[in-house]
Amino acid sequence: MAFTGTAVKTQISDRCVRVTGLSLAAAASGLFGLFGSTVVGAEALPDGFNPKPYAYQGDTIPLTESVRVTWNFVGDAPATAVPLRIVKSGTGLAFQIEVTNEDGAAATPEIEFYIEFRD
Repeated sequence: MAFTGTAVKTQISDRCVRVTGLSLAAAASGLFGLFGSTVVGAEALPDGFNPKPYAYQGDTIPLTESVRVTWNFVGDAPATAVPLRIVKSGTGLAFQIEVTNEDGAAATPEIEFYIEFRD
């Protein structure tokens, strides 16, 4: 099952996107992908958000290490914590961010995401 709601994507800077308007049902997962993503069912991030692997001290830093995802519940937060798991995988247009509600019984309230990268 995917995110519920309608994603509102606001590009804060060249390196940061804020996404609101989404929640997850109990035990559900949702996906984010880059603009033009080949990931089926992913919420595409804005075209102006273009993280790329980069070189640092002789190593190539992949998107899975350079993209950071932070989140907060907004509105009426639950009385007990609803744990979220975030897993980043893939490269290029197959890069994805999977967000999973680890609670098998409770849906999340609306979630505010900040997705940013370093280079």
